[in-house]
Amino acid sequence: MATLDELRREVRDINGEILQLIKKRLEITEKIGKEKKKKGIPLKNWEVEKEVIEDAEKTARRIGLSSSLAKRIMQPLIEESCIQQEKLHYSACAENKEQILIIGGAGGMGTWFSSFFQNQGHDVLIYDTKGDVGPFKSVSSLEEGLPLATCIFIATPIDTISEVIQQLIHLNYPGLVVDISSVKGLLTETFKKGVKAGLCLTSIHPMFGPQAQTLSDKVLCICDCGNDKANKKAEGFFKSTALRLVHFSLGEHDQMISYILGLSHFLNILFMKILSESPFSLSRLEQLVSPTFLSQLQTAVKVIYEDPSLYYAIQSFNPFKDTLYQDIRRDADDLIKCVEQNQRDKFIGIVEKCRDWLH
Repeated sequence: MATLDELRREVRDINGEILQLIKKRLEITEKIGKEKKKKGIPLKNWEVEKEVIEDAEKTARRIGLSSSLAKRIMQPLIEESCIQQEKLHYSACAENKEQILIIGGAGGMGTWFSSFFQNQGHDVLIYDTKGDVGPFKSVSSLEEGLPLATCIFIATPIDTISEVIQQLIHLNYPGLVVDISSVKGLLTETFKKGVKAGLCLTSIHPMFGPQAQTLSDKVLCICDCGNDKANKKAEGFFKSTALRLVHFSLGEHDQMISYILGLSHFLNILFMKILSESPFSLSRLEQLVSPTFLSQLQTAVKVIYEDPSLYYAIQSFNPFKDTLYQDIRRDADDLIKCVEQNQRDKFIGIVEKCRDWLH
């Protein structure tokens, strides 16, 4: 029987072999990137990403491994390959090439969509009051950009989108119009007015940020504004990717977002606010760090370093915020009273009820 030291040496040897294979994989994907550039093939093939993940899951099941483990291993490998190939950035022609105008293209998601569409082979134009944006062609006004565009994606701040749509109505824009805002309630009446005026209008919500390098395990919401043609055309841009497309009404979307984003952002900011106003420095608290604290801190830090203006807009413009805040106050008070009034059984019952919800 092998000794413990021998088994550990064997594991170290296997680790080395795994790293050698990863290095070999990256060398091959770099060659693939160069061949794509040479042949004018789009840099990122989101359909291939989907196939790689699915193939890894099938292989894992066949050899007796967890398919979720296979996915977790493949995702960072795909992401590293994408980062590697970004150095060879370029655009190429798609079969159904569109001329896409990104209004608000200087922002984080505007830039992400610009890169995504360019890598899909479409022509991308930017209109942003901040001026030119990196490698993308820019126009100085909507009047200049509209005649050049077959599709428009609106990536401006939430409180400016209604004004943009009103301008598109006034200018009788005939192409597809897509809003990408995080909450829709503020825009519902404008959407109705736009569809009634003849705009080919729909609304989407990418449930990921501008840092996304891969799309596996990520979600894109398509929110129906009353124009089925617009919904289908917008969906077509993403069908060949690894994104999971989900459909919602405008109201249902915002109600869910009040929990998915509103609640999670609020609690993480509250967590950081309480810590920052405590009598302890971060370095002092980290001396007694626990797995629970560390996990929560890592998530909260990510939230704190995101765009606070966007997070405020998600809180402020969601029509379901009052219900959410009532729930937060009620349930926080409920937990505090359990402890203050020595209601041990009630406290345990709350935890058990949460466990039941998970199943």
